[in-house]
Amino acid sequence: MKIITWNCNLNFSKKFENLEAFDSDIIIIQECERLKTDFFPNHNFFWTGRIESKGLGVMISKSTKARISDLHNQKLINFLPIETESLNILGVWAYKYQCR
Repeated sequence: MKIITWNCNLNFSKKFENLEAFDSDIIIIQECERLKTDFFPNHNFFWTGRIESKGLGVMISKSTKARISDLHNQKLINFLPIETESLNILGVWAYKYQCR
């Protein structure tokens, strides 16, 4: 099983081809936009965030049955729990937040 995590620094739709060659089963993408689920022909795409252009995405190979966990708290936008038949995944976007 191949797992990749990547902070794509926005515009993921234009950078996705950089990941395709890895043929990964699970991809966790920080700072990605919300994309239509059919954008990725070989993966299911799950997403959480406050604004459509910047959030946390998790992609799971379509050969694996996956869904967002019932434990998902939509207020915790930097965490995205995904359940599969054999694995629980927690997508995380961790960053340093500065209060002023």
